[in-house]
Amino acid sequence: MFIAIDLPENLKEKILGVIKNFDKTVANINFVTDENLHITLKFLGEVREDDVNSIVNILSNIAKEKEEYNLNVNGFGFFGNPKFIKTLWLGIHEGKNETIELMEDLNVKLENVKREDFKPSPHLTVGRVKTADNHSGLINEIRKLKDIDIGTFHVKEITLKKSVLTPEGPVYSDIKSFQLGG
Repeated sequence: MFIAIDLPENLKEKILGVIKNFDKTVANINFVTDENLHITLKFLGEVREDDVNSIVNILSNIAKEKEEYNLNVNGFGFFGNPKFIKTLWLGIHEGKNETIELMEDLNVKLENVKREDFKPSPHLTVGRVKTADNHSGLINEIRKLKDIDIGTFHVKEITLKKSVLTPEGPVYSDIKSFQLGG
């Protein structure tokens, strides 16, 4: 399970347009499908059925304490190093501080489920690099997109999601959504 911010369809379409035009000759990349595009706030991992109600109650309380906010998806980058790029992502500009605060609150209040000991870095994963024979070509593709502005949307809710791994990739389903400020 994990907690996420879902994206509106218009931003998903824009992201798909960007990755569709990505030069496939530079690397073998598994791009995220449109239905799986989201911003992960906290990964919970395997969760016991007995713990789900407790998680739902905690998320309900956290959501009530937080206000809705605008979030701007902006800038293309990667995790790893230039010789071994692992993950391609889009960054967050406006709304970054609010998202970090939300991530930190979730980490503290759900530490009994899963504790994460790293500084939150809000981002939107768009692909995982399997192999890259042309490292300089891949870096050039990323640099071309480094300042891309995907758009801004209003974050009104967070969602608890379940992930089931299949041979075709993960399948996500919503467990429950929580209205911010409500």
